[in-house]
Amino acid sequence: MLRKVNSCIIVTLIFLASAKSAVVFSDFTLTDRELTVTLSGRLPSESPPEGRSFLLFVNPDQFESPGFVSEPDPTGSSEFRFSGVYDIVTSSDGPERYGDYLLVEFDSEFTPDSEIDGIMSLSWSSPIFAPSAAKSLDIYWGVGSNLAEPAGVVEGIFLGSIRVPEVSSTIFLGLGLCSALGRRRRRVNNGF
Repeated sequence: MLRKVNSCIIVTLIFLASAKSAVVFSDFTLTDRELTVTLSGRLPSESPPEGRSFLLFVNPDQFESPGFVSEPDPTGSSEFRFSGVYDIVTSSDGPERYGDYLLVEFDSEFTPDSEIDGIMSLSWSSPIFAPSAAKSLDIYWGVGSNLAEPAGVVEGIFLGSIRVPEVSSTIFLGLGLCSALGRRRRRVNNGF
């Protein structure tokens, strides 16, 4: 009996350790001018072939046209921020021959099995995204050894997928919340 309990404890600890190692993406927002996401967790112990300072947000249907990156060369000003240890150097989107993706380059390479925690915020003064063109985005760390080929984009280390919030569902959620608050206020004012 004690052996079974010890085995269960060991399996649980291994499961918890592996769960902690994954990068978690939360609080994701995508509008026509902004992409914001919170990253937390540990990068995999395997290193990508190239581009260890890159994070790529790729439409699962990589060659969808038009895609979620609607303006390959946005005009106007841009601002890139990351609240973690690293700083964002540049951001660029894939030319049509490479597919529908956004590449974010940080000021230094990420190291395998290291923590990555912070809020990433990218914004432009002119529209760059078409949020309704993708239902989700796949996130990769690094790229393949031959970025000149379309497959090089998705040969990095797959970190996970993020669901693109639908604009209409956000509007309905906001309307529902306003309605609920209005009903509550009416009940308080009527003495109920």
